Amino acid sequence: MGKSLFLTSEVLFRHMLTLDNLAIAKRLHDLGKPFPSDRCFVAEFAKQDSFFYDGLRLFFNCPICIEDDRGFEDSFEPIIFTIRIPLVEEWYQLTQHLSDEEATKEKDWILSPIKELWCDYFEVNVSNTFTEFGLNVLVEGDFGFFQGFFDDYDDFYKRLEEKVIEKRNKVREDESYDSNSNNHSRRQLAS
Repeated sequence: MGKSLFLTSEVLFRHMLTLDNLAIAKRLHDLGKPFPSDRCFVAEFAKQDSFFYDGLRLFFNCPICIEDDRGFEDSFEPIIFTIRIPLVEEWYQLTQHLSDEEATKEKDWILSPIKELWCDYFEVNVSNTFTEFGLNVLVEGDFGFFQGFFDDYDDFYKRLEEKVIEKRNKVREDESYDSNSNNHSRRQLAS
């Protein structure tokens, strides 16, 4: 005689969210940003218990400001929050001399891995936009897996670091060139 197991959709979703939390914690651990050891992985409610929000805070090592949390209570409402990322602020300062077209092109390239993120199996999607101090994040949909998004956030951050390092080096080169030019001019005037 065969055996069967009956799970309600509610129980199944709780188990799936718990597995998503474990996968997020594992991914962040692999990136060198582990969750506190006393953190409970078991989830009861899809949005409230997801590690996605705390995971982003740990990943960027920055505070998150929830601007609209009605989505935690009503699944038809989005959740909107802002992540303050010092590297984004620095990028904005370093690109002030660029034309609008160049800055937009560079911003689009940096943001492209995370501009629109969609869960492959359910309806959750995450939209990210640049601000002068970080990211505005919009989470829509009732249920989905978030763990795959952290690879995309990692790609975004690597691109951002690459551009900031490139801009810092350019500023140093320009300062060095200006310094050498001024010293050369002073020597010519002195002779």
